[in-house]
Amino acid sequence: MDSVLRGKLAEQMSRAENEALLAGMENTYQLLRQSGLMYTIQISPAFVGCHPQNRDGIGVDQQHVHSLVDKFQESGFVSSAGRYMAVEVEPVNNTVKDFNEEMVAKSNGQLAPIKDTLKYASISGSHSNQALRLWHYACQHNGKPLSIDALRVDDAAYAECASSGVMWQVIDHAVVQAFPQFVGLCQAACNSVQQVSQVETEFQLMHRLRQHVGAKGELPPYADIAPSILRSHPPNPDVLPYVYKFMSRFGEASMMKNTESFVAAFGSVKNQLGASVWDALSLDTRHNNEDLVLWRQALLKTMMTCNDRVVSVGDI
Repeated sequence: MDSVLRGKLAEQMSRAENEALLAGMENTYQLLRQSGLMYTIQISPAFVGCHPQNRDGIGVDQQHVHSLVDKFQESGFVSSAGRYMAVEVEPVNNTVKDFNEEMVAKSNGQLAPIKDTLKYASISGSHSNQALRLWHYACQHNGKPLSIDALRVDDAAYAECASSGVMWQVIDHAVVQAFPQFVGLCQAACNSVQQVSQVETEFQLMHRLRQHVGAKGELPPYADIAPSILRSHPPNPDVLPYVYKFMSRFGEASMMKNTESFVAAFGSVKNQLGASVWDALSLDTRHNNEDLVLWRQALLKTMMTCNDRVVSVGDI
């Protein structure tokens, strides 16, 4: 990558970061295509894993993955309906492999195993790809193994994508090396347009806040971090101040990490609590001892893992 191209890319990514997210990233993609650093290729789902920065490091929601298996069977799978974007994986770097193996291990068998070498890491289209991986490896779904041969009888196009993959837009790993912010900006742009990709959730906002916790366990001032967190225009921006307040008062880093792992494994990261619930959870009391903090964390786990609203604002 020469200095001229590097300068042009830096200019457009700066524009995406500080001014016009979508326009800046589309211009970035155009420059990458023109220079041969972004190309389109069909890739088997076996070789595509989830990028460690996907959805701010959360990875995929296994419940959503399985719901897509049913949705695609009911309505038909049209690969052109989604935007599939990935980056090349460096052969000497095990970060992607380790992240995906850990994600699979935490899924309690709900995600497809890592059997083949992951050559690409998805930024967009990750949930659809994971659904295809379930078919590809004949994984269990609703109590029985999936079969591509059986699927081919009902939906040949869907079966072909599960077997051979969809068309991906792939970015050369040199781009990510030169611009570490690229994946985050690309992810924010994909979330902003809210195509087939999973809509940003409160769980994701919570995780993103936790990434800002400093060495002493304190969050920076809200005004300093809110603009970057809300850059992708999530559908629930009004909840962020209350999530911030909860984490500032009762969100000790190791506790929040434990809560995130629990919800990802046993619940649905799509559950939305709303500003009023977060506000109630974060109310200060005269005696905030450790038991009370643990009780609040337990409430959070309960509400994020139950599909029905079992705890109300009045209960809190």
